[in-house]
Amino acid sequence: MKNLYLIITLTLFISCKQEKKVTLQKDVVDCNNLAQNNTGTWLLDDKPYTGICESYENGIIQSYAEFKDGLINGKMKYFFPNGKVEEEVEWTNGIANGKVKYFYENGQLAEEGQVTNESKEGTWKSYYPNGHLKNLENWKNNQMQDSVFSYFENGNLHSKGVFVNGKEDGRWVMYDSISGKIDGYLYYENGKAVKAEKK
Repeated sequence: MKNLYLIITLTLFISCKQEKKVTLQKDVVDCNNLAQNNTGTWLLDDKPYTGICESYENGIIQSYAEFKDGLINGKMKYFFPNGKVEEEVEWTNGIANGKVKYFYENGQLAEEGQVTNESKEGTWKSYYPNGHLKNLENWKNNQMQDSVFSYFENGNLHSKGVFVNGKEDGRWVMYDSISGKIDGYLYYENGKAVKAEKK
């Protein structure tokens, strides 16, 4: 009787460990069935692929991508082991070009912005796991430019300053995390802190 119980237990354990099969929807292929040639074109059965691909592990989606004529065109997504979206990027003809979003594993938005021809552009925002704003940045030609604001997790302003050619420059104002009042100043030259002042 004990041996029979042991066999049943082992069978259940092994069956739980086996890869769960997923039936893909019509017109969706397994991403693992695509192959990329030396020109960067994605092929299915030696032909440039147009459509959607998805990949799964243990029945949970890992990735999703949209293709047109063998190039990623549309949304591309990666997923956490729990099935929630980790990263979402818009593509145009094989180039990251559009909205970008990153998420925490609980589904909370972690960062969002825009890329143009794979270069960060415009306003980018990052968030704490509680949803409060963490950083507000301005980008041009894949470098931080102009005003940048950082915040404490409680929502109070942490610091504000300016970037020139991707490096901190000039006087940065630092704030107290509790009172929200100015705590002091940091002075930068070409990305290096050269002086600090307490208020």
